[in-house]
Amino acid sequence: MKSEEMLEKLKKISASIRSKEFLPFYYIYGNEDYFLTSVKKSILKTFKDDTKLNTKIYTKENFILNDVVKYIGNMPFMSDKKLIIFDNIDYFVKTKDEKEAKDIIEAFNNSKDINIVLFLKFESEDKYATNYNKNNLFLKYFSDNGIAINSQKLDEEGLNKYVHNHFKKAGIEIDKICVAYFIRTCGNNLNNLFNEADKLIGYIGDRTRVDKKDIDEIVTRNIDDKIYNLIDLYNSNKKEEALKFYGDLLSEGEKVGGIFATFSYNYSNLIVCKDLMQRGKGQKEISDIMGMEPWRVLKLMNANKFVNMDTLKDKMKRITDIALSRVKGNLDEDYMVLLLMN
Repeated sequence: MKSEEMLEKLKKISASIRSKEFLPFYYIYGNEDYFLTSVKKSILKTFKDDTKLNTKIYTKENFILNDVVKYIGNMPFMSDKKLIIFDNIDYFVKTKDEKEAKDIIEAFNNSKDINIVLFLKFESEDKYATNYNKNNLFLKYFSDNGIAINSQKLDEEGLNKYVHNHFKKAGIEIDKICVAYFIRTCGNNLNNLFNEADKLIGYIGDRTRVDKKDIDEIVTRNIDDKIYNLIDLYNSNKKEEALKFYGDLLSEGEKVGGIFATFSYNYSNLIVCKDLMQRGKGQKEISDIMGMEPWRVLKLMNANKFVNMDTLKDKMKRITDIALSRVKGNLDEDYMVLLLMN
């Protein structure tokens, strides 16, 4: 599903919740947890349950199939509806017992007039496009009787529009160039993006326009962006500056393991990018091959200008050796980056 189609479905979900014209079933799954969490918060806030007896949230800890089937058929208490939320329950994805699945679907079908059912399933690996979408009875039933949506990471165009609309709703103007710069600065994690956007909106006060200077002054730069600076220092053998920069990252609350993992990931991308550059590939072609945003590719290309492939491979070997020493228990995590920079 393309970003535009997904966002249209999200608008439909939001409209039904705001108007309290709830659908019987909302089935939301995929690898972008921001939308899953947002819908859950919205429906819990809108569904009024003063008795606290008409809202049931099932997690992996309290999911017992027989109890669930029984509760589905229970009448609401002093209300015409009850809300049932299945939060990241593997059963609805993994069950292979077709008869059992059909029995549960029948229970849902017999009581859909008294239930609002929200199914949320976060999955970091996008395995839904193949067997899951084709064979899952629950997905088909909820889609036919409510709305189903694959919550995916937004593509670049969709992300830019979504962020722009967030500022627009707050009465703030921001041009396309600044939106793209803001996203590059923050990274593409939606929770972080909107936290930073709200911080920026509060910072500009009575003004109604955000510019690049505002972003530079108030927005916390994402760890990926900072790591490129550390890579440049590492490649240039500027040990003292690298260690100082590393200390700054720690003082900002970054964890040693996270810094090392992000550094290693970006360094391996650096080598792939260097190889493609040597084959005569340009920024757009490299972006397509690596499945990476053009601005990230540009960062890699710039970092590659003053270093040869042999040096990159030698330094990558050092990174790998340190990681292996940590895995084998021969090195404390706290010393991984220090050893790398020395």
